Amino acid sequence: MFHFTNEQADELLNQSDIYQSDPHYQDLKNEILDQDWEVSFSGPTIIGSEDEHVNVYFNGTTLETNDGQEYDIDPYEIGVEEAKGYLDDLSILPSPNLQLTLGTVAGTNIAFRWFPSLDIEDLGKFKFFGVGVIHNTNYWFKSNPLPVDLSVGIYYQSLEVGDIFKTDAMKYGIYASKTFGKGISISPYIGLSMESSTTEVNYTYYYDTEVGEQEAKISFEMDGENKLGFTLGFAVNLYYANLNFDYRAANSGTVTAGIAFGLL
Repeated sequence: MFHFTNEQADELLNQSDIYQSDPHYQDLKNEILDQDWEVSFSGPTIIGSEDEHVNVYFNGTTLETNDGQEYDIDPYEIGVEEAKGYLDDLSILPSPNLQLTLGTVAGTNIAFRWFPSLDIEDLGKFKFFGVGVIHNTNYWFKSNPLPVDLSVGIYYQSLEVGDIFKTDAMKYGIYASKTFGKGISISPYIGLSMESSTTEVNYTYYYDTEVGEQEAKISFEMDGENKLGFTLGFAVNLYYANLNFDYRAANSGTVTAGIAFGLL
């Protein structure tokens, strides 16, 4: 959704050949300003270039005045120079987190991920939380175990940046691994996952006018591109420590590296 400013409302009307000389001009302008409109957006993400700005595509509409006269407002594209990329084409976005894993109980582990909230300049407070459950099916085949550890898992995570950005993601996966060695061991693994995510963006920008500072809002929701992911990696067990490294191939690839400490 998008809320037009005074200047943008004038642009919409003028490009449709409706000018201040029209007796209904102010009524039409007020109707544009009094509501949020469904529009399409294009432009940089938060990691995009600071030289790019958001473009707003208005699909057009028909407005009716109090005396029943109809005015066609043509489709129009408006550039919002105040809304632009923030991290200036950052190609890699690190995402550190802490994880606590509880288990194993009946072949099942529960993992919690989080990162202490912190303030990011100009954006607000960063928050991250995730939870997952993974079950090793070999628990049910103790007398005749499978040649590999075959596990199924479900994961959820949430990331927020101030009041601007929030994304929720779910992942369902099946994973196969094989451990070689005892005490000090290595476990290569592969995984196939189905994924979904939803991102909400709510952005307020301010601009100067002859009558003082005004604000306008941009609000939209989008689904993530990742639907299917393939993971390839390995873990190294060093008694009380475990190192892991993997790569997940998807529309947006992810590299994960971690170190874990625990009791056997």
